Amino acid sequence: MQGAVYRGLFNLDSPPLFNCSSSCRWNGTYVSLGFTSTCADVTEATLRLHPDASGTWDKTGMTNMSDMYLTTPGGVRLDATYSYTSYQTVISIGAISLLKADAGAVPPGGTTGMGSGIARITVLRVPVDSNNWGFLASDMNITECDVSLAAHRFHGLSSSGANLTASRREVLTLPKGVVTAQGGRADYLTFNPPGLPSLRIAVPDLSALGLLFTSSRFAGNIFDGEASTNVADDSQGMGDAFLRTPNPAVAIHAMTDSMTDQLRAVHEQVAAGESEQQIVFVQVEWGWLALPVVVQVIAVVFLVLVLIQSGRASNLPLWKSSIVALLTYDVRFSDMDGQEHAADYVQSEKVRIGNLGTGVRSTRELDALAETVKAKLDLPMRRNTGGRDGAV
Repeated sequence: MQGAVYRGLFNLDSPPLFNCSSSCRWNGTYVSLGFTSTCADVTEATLRLHPDASGTWDKTGMTNMSDMYLTTPGGVRLDATYSYTSYQTVISIGAISLLKADAGAVPPGGTTGMGSGIARITVLRVPVDSNNWGFLASDMNITECDVSLAAHRFHGLSSSGANLTASRREVLTLPKGVVTAQGGRADYLTFNPPGLPSLRIAVPDLSALGLLFTSSRFAGNIFDGEASTNVADDSQGMGDAFLRTPNPAVAIHAMTDSMTDQLRAVHEQVAAGESEQQIVFVQVEWGWLALPVVVQVIAVVFLVLVLIQSGRASNLPLWKSSIVALLTYDVRFSDMDGQEHAADYVQSEKVRIGNLGTGVRSTRELDALAETVKAKLDLPMRRNTGGRDGAV
C-alpha cells in the first residue's frame, strides 16, 4: 500500500488489475472497499488561531522563531519558520492519525466500534522570496484533507486492452464499523452499510497506514535559502510531490484513487461479465455492382456471337502464312456477259471487279504443290528511250 501512496502522489501510471482476454463488459453494479479524501482550505481559520499572525510573518525577521508555528483547527501542527535573508519555509506537511488509540486491543470474546477515518493531512505552501527569504501571513496557503475508508460503487464497467473504465462511479460514506478479535488482538474492521454488501479490511493494515502518514517518510518540511541545510528538522517527507502541483487536494485525491485500485487488486473476487469479440460482416451494395455485371453479361453475349459466326465460316479456306500459299493467290474475273454480273461493272470508271482467291483447298494439296512447282518473278517489258528492248 505504501507503493500505491507514492504512485498516486507522483502521478505514476499503474494499470488496473483485471482478468479479460479481449474487450469485456460488466453490466451490473459492483461495490468495493476503497479510500476517499475530503479537503478544505483552512488558511484563514488557522491564522485566526495564532495570537499575532500579521505581526509574526511581516518580513522583518524580528519575531521569535519559536512563535512561527501554526496549528490548524483539525489539530495538525505546521512549520512556518523563516530567518530573514537566510532561509524560509516553502512546504510544510503535517499529519495526525484518526484511528483509535486502542484500535489494536479488543476485549476477549467481544467487539469494539471504529470509524472510517484514517489520517488528517495538512499541507502549507508559501511562495519563495529568493531575495530576502521572508513572507507575509497573506502569502500562505493551507489545505487540510481527511483520508478515510469509503465504499465505491461502479456502474457500467468495461475494459479495452489494459484500461478499465466505469460509466459512473459513486463514493459512499461508511457508518461506524465493528472490530473483531483474533487471539486477543484486533483482526478485521467490518462495515455493514444498509443496502450494500459487507465490507472489511485488516486492522493491522490500517494501523500501518496511520503510522506511514505521521512518520517522517510522509510528513516533513522543505526550506529554501542559504542556511536551509542547517535547520534541525530537515526531513522533507513527501514535500517534492506537493511542489509538483499547485493544488494539494488534487495530489491527495490521486493518492486515495491509487490506494483504492491497490486494495481492490489484492482482494480478488470473480464478477461475471460479457466478453466482446469482433466478427467481420460483409455487406454487398448491389447497386454499385450492377454496371460490372452488365458489362460481363454483354461480353459473354458478344463472345457467343463470335463463336457462332466463326462456326458459320468454318468452310472458308484459311489464309496460310506460307510463301507458296501466297503465290497461288491471284485475281479472277467472272463472266461479265451475263445479267447476273451486271452489278460488277462500275459504269462511270469502266473498272472491272475481280475476286482474290486460290484453287488450293487443303494443306496436303498445298504441300504437293510446293514440291512440284517452281515460280519466278516475271516483270513486264518496257520500252527503252534509247531504242533497245529487253527483259529487266
